[in-house]
Amino acid sequence: MAIAKTEIVGTLTAVPTGTWFPPPPTPTLAPGAILFFTPAPDQQVYKDPQGWYSVYFPLDMKPADQPNLFSKEGDSFETGYLPELGYMSNVLNVCAWLANLELEPAQSAVEWGFMMSSTFESEPRCSVSSKGSLGEDIRYEIFEIPAADPEHRFVYLKKSWSSFSSANERIPIIQFAWQKPIMPRQEYTLPALSAEEISQWEKTAPLLQGASLTEYTLPPGSDPSQHHLLLKELPEEALPEWFRNRSNLPLSTKMPTVEDQLKPLGYELIQTDSGWKRLFRDGKPLFEEVIRVSEVYTFSTDSGPIHTFVVNTGGTGGNYENSFLIQNDAIYTWEYNGQDPQLAPILYQNETLWPKAAQAGGQVQIQKSNQEVVFAFAVYTEPIYAVSRFKDWNGHWVLAARDFLIQDGEFINEKLGFEEIFSWGLIAEKPVFLFRKGPRIGLSYDGKILPLEYQDVARYKCCGFSVNNPAIDSNSIHFFAKRNGVWYYVVVKFK
Repeated sequence: MAIAKTEIVGTLTAVPTGTWFPPPPTPTLAPGAILFFTPAPDQQVYKDPQGWYSVYFPLDMKPADQPNLFSKEGDSFETGYLPELGYMSNVLNVCAWLANLELEPAQSAVEWGFMMSSTFESEPRCSVSSKGSLGEDIRYEIFEIPAADPEHRFVYLKKSWSSFSSANERIPIIQFAWQKPIMPRQEYTLPALSAEEISQWEKTAPLLQGASLTEYTLPPGSDPSQHHLLLKELPEEALPEWFRNRSNLPLSTKMPTVEDQLKPLGYELIQTDSGWKRLFRDGKPLFEEVIRVSEVYTFSTDSGPIHTFVVNTGGTGGNYENSFLIQNDAIYTWEYNGQDPQLAPILYQNETLWPKAAQAGGQVQIQKSNQEVVFAFAVYTEPIYAVSRFKDWNGHWVLAARDFLIQDGEFINEKLGFEEIFSWGLIAEKPVFLFRKGPRIGLSYDGKILPLEYQDVARYKCCGFSVNNPAIDSNSIHFFAKRNGVWYYVVVKFK
């Protein structure tokens, strides 16, 4: 396996921009796609000026003052493109953006269950449903035109029905159809960094100086999504610390059992002959039919330590019928959910915060111990897999949810103007993460940013391929990145 090494050190320089897109491929129609729909007598047609799609809607809906908006008696629909999101990695990120930044996350849900269907790859689409400020039902449907330029890649159809019409089932029928076959997705050619683009980046944050970047060109056909042994082919100097030292890792310190963690606090967990466990407090029975007790989490505060843990008790069929949270001997009712992210709680402003899946589904929530919800994020995958980090840092709480970064309830994507943010971590207690801004990937470290010559980064790989996800070391970040159809292994070191 031949791997070429290139080292890039110093500041960025502007070079002429390249070509944006290749010639269009041969059009093909996605399976199940509706083409050239015949309108009914009581329908009128909106035709996209770009010639890609049509919308069929009731004859009595009239144009509003806003372009491409039609309404009648509080019901409306709107259509168009989402040019500002045209470089998103996938259509599901677009729906997540709308659900969490355009709409109210606590009222929104992303429909993602069809992701595994055979038509998803050939006709990428998703939808968002929500409630508006007046109680109206809002629904976005997003369609991707894979080979279109960024300004016309994502089509939206926004429907808003008044609470009256929803209750009386007189919702108008709105139908979407393609005017021409959908072209398969093509790789766009990344333009080289221009002086104008560097100037735009500098308006977001200071440019990072002094970092060194080394890239290793992988042979043709190498793909982090399909080859899980790529790290073994790289030179020793390129490997992340966890991989380089995997055969010499120190033995992990044996964690005390839950029983041992409970004893100093006056609790005792005893196995019974019936198969259940019983939880005692100072020798008195507290819970019967205990199925599970979580790890005991301990936090230090000015007013003394906080000890907190969760108790799940059984019911019919041995299921987790009841859950309770115990915090410094106070007992709270606690809703069990098997989709809860498997992440520890944190201490924030002297209160414990927990990442949990909403009982109704479709959201990850940050809750206090009394189950007060302080933040909600509408997810497009199972909640247990939607969050990669939940951490307290420098007086803040930080949630990394797929390609979104939230700090103290504020979306950093929106604050900085980055469509996607991922692989958040700390180096020397300073935050580092990768992000997308327009056509290229960038890197942020300690509040400074570095534009990179890549279109995408491999991430969220599962199982054996998870070794190809970005890795953060004591002074560097390692990742697989793609530029103009070629994969590279990239190492960025910080001084």
